[in-house]
Amino acid sequence: VVGKMARKYPGLIRDEHAAGHLLGNHTYHHVNLIRIPLMQVATEWQACQDVVKSITGETMRLCRPPGGDYDREVIIAAMALDLTTVLWTDDPGDYARPGDKAIQTRVLDRISDSGIVLLHDGVQQTIDVLPQIIQHLRSKGYSFVTVAEMQAQLSRVRGHR
Repeated sequence: VVGKMARKYPGLIRDEHAAGHLLGNHTYHHVNLIRIPLMQVATEWQACQDVVKSITGETMRLCRPPGGDYDREVIIAAMALDLTTVLWTDDPGDYARPGDKAIQTRVLDRISDSGIVLLHDGVQQTIDVLPQIIQHLRSKGYSFVTVAEMQAQLSRVRGHR
C-alpha cells in the first residue's frame, strides 16, 4: 500500500482488509529509498504505517521498497518498525504496459514454486489478463496464499527438519 493512495482511497483499503488481503507498506510517497536521506526513509515507512493503521486499526508487518531498491539502511529502518522486507521472484514488467499477451506469457513462463509475482495496480492490461493467468495456474495445481501464509508454511517445513 502506498500511503498517499491509502489516504486518498480509505474505502478501498478497508475493503481489501475486510476481504482478508494482507496489506504491506510500500512507503508513503513511493520514492526510491536509497536516494533520500536516512531520516526520510524512516519517515516514509512510518507515515504509511500511520495512515493504514488509522484506516484498519492494524499495524502492517511487511514492506516492499519501491522498485525493489534497498540497501542496509533501508532494511534497518524497516526493521526498526518491525517490518519484514519482501521482494518478488517473478516480474513480467507489466508497469511498462507491454500488452495483455506479453504479460500473460511472461508470468506463465517465469512462474516458480513458492514464487511471488510482481504485478501493479492501475495497469489495465494486467487487470484484463489476470483472470486467465489465475485460471491457468490453478489448472496446473498452483494455489494463491498471502506472504504470511507462505511464511507459516515455510516455518512448518523447516521445523520438521
